[in-house]
Amino acid sequence: MTELKRCTKCRATKGIDEFSRNVRTKDGRAHWCKTCDATHSKGYHDARGTSQQKSAFKIKYDIDPYDYQEMFIKQEGKCAICGTHRAEVKRRFVVDHDHETGIVRGLLCANCNNGLGRFQEDMNIVFRAYNYLRRAHDQNLRRKG
Repeated sequence: MTELKRCTKCRATKGIDEFSRNVRTKDGRAHWCKTCDATHSKGYHDARGTSQQKSAFKIKYDIDPYDYQEMFIKQEGKCAICGTHRAEVKRRFVVDHDHETGIVRGLLCANCNNGLGRFQEDMNIVFRAYNYLRRAHDQNLRRKG
């Protein structure tokens, strides 16, 4: 029978093999499951960056690496638009911000960030694109049915 343990981060009960070994704990396993640990570590290492990246964060967005990490954790390691997990993409998430006000909105994968840029951050264009896709989808359903 598989031994079970509860992750102190996500609160899920998982098999003991879902936890890394840790000689400093009573049961010899980490407190967080491997999934939670990977999500946290990825955000931490993305946020640390180089000193050049740290300066860019501060100059461009008025945030520091800890702000980046906090957003990353709040978004559960996922792009704020498409929900793709950071582990599934090669590059770290970019800081999305309003180009007029400079206000930071969240972290995005490169595809979503580029998409917003191509739609000129104009909600009217985004709505027209949505309506276009909705009509095309509905037409495809009618053709199939």
